[in-house]
Amino acid sequence: MKGMCPWGGRGMTRREFIRTAGAGTAGLALSLKAGLVRNAWADDAEQSLVLRVANIPENPFVLGGNHHAGLDTLLHVFSAGERRLYRSVESLDLLAGPDGIIRADDVVVIKVNAQWCYRGATNTDVLRGLIQRIIEHPDGFTGEIVIIENGQGRGSFDCDQDAGDLGPGVHANALDPSQSFNAVIAMFAPHVPISAYLLDGISGVELGADDQVNDGYVRMGFVTYPRITTAFGTRIDLKNGIWNGSAYEDRLRLISIPVLKDHGGAWVTAALKLSYGILSMHLAPSGGGPYHYDELGTATGTIWSAVRPADMHILDAIYSVKGGGPYCGTYNESLAPRTATLMASVDPVALDYVASKYVLHPVTGNPLHHPDGAGRFSAALAQAESVIRANGRLANAREQSIARADGVRGTINLLGKRHREGKATAEDVRRLLGYYHGGGWVS
Repeated sequence: MKGMCPWGGRGMTRREFIRTAGAGTAGLALSLKAGLVRNAWADDAEQSLVLRVANIPENPFVLGGNHHAGLDTLLHVFSAGERRLYRSVESLDLLAGPDGIIRADDVVVIKVNAQWCYRGATNTDVLRGLIQRIIEHPDGFTGEIVIIENGQGRGSFDCDQDAGDLGPGVHANALDPSQSFNAVIAMFAPHVPISAYLLDGISGVELGADDQVNDGYVRMGFVTYPRITTAFGTRIDLKNGIWNGSAYEDRLRLISIPVLKDHGGAWVTAALKLSYGILSMHLAPSGGGPYHYDELGTATGTIWSAVRPADMHILDAIYSVKGGGPYCGTYNESLAPRTATLMASVDPVALDYVASKYVLHPVTGNPLHHPDGAGRFSAALAQAESVIRANGRLANAREQSIARADGVRGTINLLGKRHREGKATAEDVRRLLGYYHGGGWVS
């Protein structure tokens, strides 16, 4: 792992950093206050943060077992820079804290892209690594994991859709292309309540507001959202939470894992448009016309704010589809170069902005993939920003309002700046430094 070199600018060498900040607590605090760990971050309380990990090894399981090297690094920097992964008052691990995302008994819904196959689908190695981390909750995970997708009639957790030139069979986006979503679920099924729910079969079923018996979709103005019963009998309303028979409980967490790719209609599809696999096209107004694509930003922004903001968006850019999206048959290697990147944010607008500008556009040169250009994609970003903000959530479609942290070193710089401003404690910094010194990370 120590041979995985951090990317992006010179930064500081490990020896330089240890010499600067490794002389104990007093030396650390002095070095931070003196500004020896710096970065150019705008002082803006309304900033969105986007975290990026690059240079992910082709075999991501070099840590052993189900631990994905790139995903593990991303979760650590997200926990340091944004919010802890685990909610726990007992653990002092970098991933845990009293205000963390996942409690030990939560129901975790993971939204993937399973409408297409191969490079057009969520990378199942990333999913595997995320599930492993969830079940390693320091307080002992007693909750449930549910993977969902509405492929609008095309979805499959077996990754066996018509793949054109790839031919029939299973075509998963993974180191092992036979590792479908269902195969990943089978790995963990003996150890934790985990299941998948393909929403395609209920996408034409509209439920009344008080229907707690049937599975289907609830209409909420311009959009719809699912209400389902899992294989373990858990009743999930994606907006309101977990139904206990008489009331909703706040035990529902939502993590989205979109894929970065070209799209013939939306121009770019990533975190925002993944929400089209939450709503129902069958129940859309005017036969789905407004969703394609004049009101793209309105629909996606409404899902990610008025229905349920994702607790974390993990953008899969290990391979970035640069042309021919979204169909399975177009995902040959020449159209899906390996960009070896994962990104995360709580703001899907900022995440799509940064990913398109700094990952997708550089490998395509296509002006349609640039978020600062005029046209459908930039219009959707601005539209979604407006809707999400109107619903009281943070969203930014302008670069000056987006902070970026590249890897562990960039996140250390971020915490250094926050520490100097009194917005991060020395303990916050020490935890990240401990992870840095351990060396088990990629850039």
